[in-house]
Amino acid sequence: FFPWTNERRIVMSEEEQDSRSSMETDQQPTPGKKQEDQKNNLQNTEEDKEETVQNGEEETVENGVKDVNSDTQVSAVPDYKTQKLEIHPLLSHKLKSGDHWYLVDQRWLKQWKKYSGFDSWDQYHAGSEAVNPGPVDNSNLFKGSEGDLLKDHLMEELDYALLPKAAWEKLVSWYGLTPGSREICRRVVEYGTYVKHLKVEVYLFDLKLCVHPHVNDAKQYCFSRADTIKEVEDKARDILEVPSEAEVRMWQRFMTNSYELLKNPEQTLADAGIYGGQLLMLEKKNNEGKWPRDSSGTSFYNNSTSSRTSTGYSSSSSTSYSGGSTYYGGSYYDRGREPSTPGICGLSNLGNTCFMNSALQCLGNTEPLTAYFIGKKGGGEKPFIKHINKVNPLGMKGALAETYGNLLEEIWSGQNSYLAPRQFKLMIGKHAPQFSGYQQHDSHELLAFLLDGLHEDLNLVKKKPYVDMDMKTEGRQDKDLAEETWHKYLLRNQSVIVRQFQGQLKSTLNCPKCHKESRIFDPFMYLSLPLPIQKQRSIFVYMLRADPASLITKYRVTVPKNGSIVDLKEAMQRLTGVDPTKLVVIDVYHSRFHRVYYDRDQISNIMDRDDIYIYELSKPLGDQDWVPIPIYMRELRTHKTFYTTKQVTRYGQVFGLPIVVTVPRKGCTYRVLHDTITSHISRYTKHLSKKDEKKEEEKEEEKEEEKEVPTSQDESTKDNSVEEMDVQSTVEPEPSNDAQPVNETPTDQSEDEDKQDEPMDTERKEDKPEEGDDDTKIEDLFKLVVVNSYGSHEVQTLADNDTVLKLTSQTYIACDWELDVKEKCYDVTAAEKIVEDGSCELIEDKRKDVSIYDCMDLFVQKEELGQDDAWYCPRCKDFVQAFKKFDLWKMPDILVVHLKRFSYSRWWRNKIEARIDFPLVGLDLSAYVVNKDEPQPLYDLYAVSNHYGGLGGGHYTAYCKNKETDKWYSFDDSHVSAVDESAICSTSSYVLFYRRCTEGKRVARSLDRSLSVSFDEELQESKRKFRQKQNSQSMEVDTNRIEEDKEEEGGGGGGGGG
Repeated sequence: FFPWTNERRIVMSEEEQDSRSSMETDQQPTPGKKQEDQKNNLQNTEEDKEETVQNGEEETVENGVKDVNSDTQVSAVPDYKTQKLEIHPLLSHKLKSGDHWYLVDQRWLKQWKKYSGFDSWDQYHAGSEAVNPGPVDNSNLFKGSEGDLLKDHLMEELDYALLPKAAWEKLVSWYGLTPGSREICRRVVEYGTYVKHLKVEVYLFDLKLCVHPHVNDAKQYCFSRADTIKEVEDKARDILEVPSEAEVRMWQRFMTNSYELLKNPEQTLADAGIYGGQLLMLEKKNNEGKWPRDSSGTSFYNNSTSSRTSTGYSSSSSTSYSGGSTYYGGSYYDRGREPSTPGICGLSNLGNTCFMNSALQCLGNTEPLTAYFIGKKGGGEKPFIKHINKVNPLGMKGALAETYGNLLEEIWSGQNSYLAPRQFKLMIGKHAPQFSGYQQHDSHELLAFLLDGLHEDLNLVKKKPYVDMDMKTEGRQDKDLAEETWHKYLLRNQSVIVRQFQGQLKSTLNCPKCHKESRIFDPFMYLSLPLPIQKQRSIFVYMLRADPASLITKYRVTVPKNGSIVDLKEAMQRLTGVDPTKLVVIDVYHSRFHRVYYDRDQISNIMDRDDIYIYELSKPLGDQDWVPIPIYMRELRTHKTFYTTKQVTRYGQVFGLPIVVTVPRKGCTYRVLHDTITSHISRYTKHLSKKDEKKEEEKEEEKEEEKEVPTSQDESTKDNSVEEMDVQSTVEPEPSNDAQPVNETPTDQSEDEDKQDEPMDTERKEDKPEEGDDDTKIEDLFKLVVVNSYGSHEVQTLADNDTVLKLTSQTYIACDWELDVKEKCYDVTAAEKIVEDGSCELIEDKRKDVSIYDCMDLFVQKEELGQDDAWYCPRCKDFVQAFKKFDLWKMPDILVVHLKRFSYSRWWRNKIEARIDFPLVGLDLSAYVVNKDEPQPLYDLYAVSNHYGGLGGGHYTAYCKNKETDKWYSFDDSHVSAVDESAICSTSSYVLFYRRCTEGKRVARSLDRSLSVSFDEELQESKRKFRQKQNSQSMEVDTNRIEEDKEEEGGGGGGGGG
């Protein structure tokens, strides 16, 4: 576990074991004591190992409980090989709807795999008690020690692992649960509205339950998404104490304070569209047999305007579910609600659907596309209807186009201030399971799916022909290649999306060996621009110096993002002057060594949430005469369990910050190790002799007596108390330094207190206490035991004698403290005191403002392909790291620009919060278009999708410019408000929407023309030009050939005449 450089694990030979056993026999002649010490050897004989296993079983029985009230006993623990054979096939079980799986701490499971030799490549420690995982501990997965809520954003295979029920029960029967630990059982549920896939539901729904009309008096409870409405209703009756005979119905409330009746009791929470945090309300019939909400306003059953609208979308004046009513603050609204400006219509958040609302608002304000879907003012036929392709196997039979068109019609009707796009959400979930449910997603990903889906639904090509895209590029002009590629693309793809949103990109590959060039012209629907950010990263670390008197110091270190741990150590050397060979970088999590980083490990493995501690060792790593030992601090606790009889278990609970000490590899005894640790923690610990303990007890008794005795008590009582204390002090002589063990002197503070408490007696000071005086002997603060790497399982207790310990960096030592000793002698505040270095206060150098043109420069910059992306050069007949370059060739009318703010790796995720300046008017990309015949690519901004917050969730909004008012508005789910142009460009800008404001040669009509015009005209024109060009080239070739023949004939005749 600890990657000490050039370290080789030392194992005692049989001769050493026999020699050590005989040595211990001489020191401990008692037979019973001899047997106990032999059992505690670091390397056991086969007979002793068997005895240790039996003791382990007995301990597991005491600790093997699911919780405090469990009476499940622990079965016999098989050897590690049998454990592997029994668990391995269970982990391959497939998910089955309704089955129960269990969460286990990933760190514990990794430790068990190491112990059992589960992985074929990690057999070195198999069966070693030093890596025994101990009882199952899931406490790190919960928010608090007493709470039942899991931590937010736990990741599978990083924070937890999933085990089938059979595997979990076996592991718990063998190892038990740590006292007070709880099992985490979850059900396998189906995700997806139409396309189902199975998944273990790690996070449950947290719903609010109330009884009408007491909305503010709600109670929370967790449910599974697979629970039915009936099951939730029954549970709500119990929680809210509603009689079982009472007739009730259940409503769900949205964020917009609108309500919807839940009528299908067999429907699951997932199918009903219920999301976490939503409020469910029970409504009871009154004594008159009527529903209270029916009598509060106009009946919603006999009013057609209160049912679902013709388009299927629930608006502010209509219901959102069949037969239900929409209720707002105590009154009902019909469709005669105050009209709003067309297009200024919010979209209700249905549960983490802000990403969808943001994308829909931006796309809905794309004027040419909206006109294509809703037609001209005054009604008439909608242009998109006659273009729907119901036979395209790549499309959705026109369902997506129709649903989107209906939504746009409601948004631009001017009759609604906001809508609940439930039908559109269901349609997306039907055809794209990744968007089903109510998890947060990326607005750009949804936008890409929506544009591609609309294209296939509206593709005019009913039967796509086969097109050979393998074209010869040698000696051909870019213009010819681009036109032929675009023409072949149009043979299979013709839609409004292609016409408005798609352009052409030139991609060039150059072989660094033979310089062969490959050119490809591909269509694009949006530009994903990288951000030119700094390649440096700041990490906060905590350093523990080798000097025990030094406080923990917090540093801010700047390192390369793609650097290694060596770079981190060198950066610390520049800050502190410490030799990097003496530094160890460790991730400490919950008072345990979670991960120790090798020099070759990447810095990207360190997450922002990690607590990174850097330990300075007294000797360099790799010094064969010294060995670093990891040390845990453990508090001894007792746990009572009840089986057939009452049993009390003592176990160690880690606390504080673990440390690393360096001891001699040879000649290290218990006392040397103990004194080294004691010296290392001397800053925040103090020693007490038995005499000091008695004095502290007397002080406590004196304080209690003072509290009990009234102030008017006779003074003689006080005098007697003082006289008794003096006598007590006289009987107990002051300890001298000569009687104290080495390296165990009391602190100065303790000496000063002793001097103040005792009378000045010269003769007594000169008296020397006898050797072995129990009152002056200083007791050890803790006992040393060998534990596993997790600190949760005791491997063996070390004996306090002169036996030389065979220690390696794989040996974990725990200092076991008694509770009362820890409270008296361990200063938690001093131990955790941290001082900040000046580097923490430094402000990062702010770069110059980054513009969208800087992003474009980076996008078109030539780059070398990585080894994993090597290109096969047809001339070299080998894979090479070619140079790749992008250029713009053909620009679309609607340009979508995606700013790549998010970056991911296995251990590290990051969002770039830099502000990217972009113009609202006149974005000119002429410098990046290599096609000289392309008209000036000048664009104006009309919409922006924003993302606020971090990677764990965040929130999406949109800024859109309304064509009716020519003003900018902020769309935050159902809330719409005007916004100033100065606020449009921000650090949250994520996806930009531009519309071309210049006409090009290829567009003969105004860009405002109706898109109901068929693609046939443009396609026929393109075909005519293409054929004309081919004929012209063919004629030119024939003419050249005729001329060459004439020249040859003429040349031959002249020669004959001569």
